[in-house]
Amino acid sequence: MRETLRIEKTNIPVKSHTFASELPIALDVRLAFYLFIASIPIETFPLIENYSISQILGLIFIIVIGARGKLFLEMPRRPFWFFSLYYSVVLLSIQWLNPSLFSVWQKRVIQLGQLLIFFWLCGILLSYKQLVRGALAFYSYSLTFCITLSYLKVPGFFSETAIETYEQRATLGEADPNGFAVKAGIALIYFLDVLVSKYEQTRRLSKFFSLLGLYMFYVIMQTQSRGGQIAVFLGLCSYFFTRNYADRKIKKKALGLFMVLALSFVIYSYFHPYMSKRWQATIEEGNMSSREKFFPESIRMMKEKPFLGWGLGEHLYVLGGRTQREQRDPHNSFIWVVHEVGFIGGLPYWIAFILCGKAAFNKRKESLKSIPFSLWVVVFVASLDLTMLYIKATWFVLSICAARNLRLRR
Repeated sequence: MRETLRIEKTNIPVKSHTFASELPIALDVRLAFYLFIASIPIETFPLIENYSISQILGLIFIIVIGARGKLFLEMPRRPFWFFSLYYSVVLLSIQWLNPSLFSVWQKRVIQLGQLLIFFWLCGILLSYKQLVRGALAFYSYSLTFCITLSYLKVPGFFSETAIETYEQRATLGEADPNGFAVKAGIALIYFLDVLVSKYEQTRRLSKFFSLLGLYMFYVIMQTQSRGGQIAVFLGLCSYFFTRNYADRKIKKKALGLFMVLALSFVIYSYFHPYMSKRWQATIEEGNMSSREKFFPESIRMMKEKPFLGWGLGEHLYVLGGRTQREQRDPHNSFIWVVHEVGFIGGLPYWIAFILCGKAAFNKRKESLKSIPFSLWVVVFVASLDLTMLYIKATWFVLSICAARNLRLRR
């Protein structure tokens, strides 16, 4: 009798009044959050005058969050405070800003403020495994749908200007193919993870997710972005080689899949006429789309004003003037922040980024396994070759990495 009572007692669900147990079942929060995440692939698409779909859905998301009140007053994790320190220096940089560039400073302050709020709120929501997978699903399906519309030449998703600018390289709307390759890489890793996870459970290969993975892989190849492809490739390496598999047989098959993808990449790069020329120019001549010329100048600029930097916007004109252009992007997020606000502001950004990577690496044995770390690798490597600072996909990945991984709900 006592034993029976004890069993019944242990089976009684313990209702907690904490934020951890109540928030995930809030339908309005989940719906607003998922729709906002689904808008990330089209964050630059205008809807009403200068407001994009992503901005409007983001505003709705904030309103829903505001209605929840105290539930979202949880203290952020350490990376947030370092990002905030960087943001504080950006705010103070108005003291040494070129007055003619005030509009640039104002725009960047608003952008970074929105991204920091996004990072904070996502860090709370993405503490739950089901919300992480749900968010990645909405993001990946949305991107796949938008890419398909682009291939079908639907107005808004297809741009003649982009075709003239980027020639044969795949993109979405007027987005840069390099950043687009990184966004597609996030979706590819998600599709592959679902494919491997389903195979672990059923010992059957999902045709649906196989096709989605191949489709996204093809899109990444079509971007012909060398930096983006390297970032995705290293992300795949970290995913397949750091993942905890159910048994050795599955691990061997997963690594076999990775080898097939790597071989396909090599074959495509060799036989595609335009892509082979780009890689040949890189390997034989060191040609990196002029990066080999302005990267050294970017380093010299860091040495000339190491403490406070050149100021927001002005650093683009300085680098451009030294490399025979009006403006030039340093094509590196970590150099960009030091150019703007020196090491006083840039170093906290570097530390926050590394802390996100450390948190993601520590999650490898938890419920999400190697997804956070592999996504962090993609964004980190891409940030060495592209300015990913103001792209929402970057902060989406960083929030996944920095969030606590609560396993209260499966």
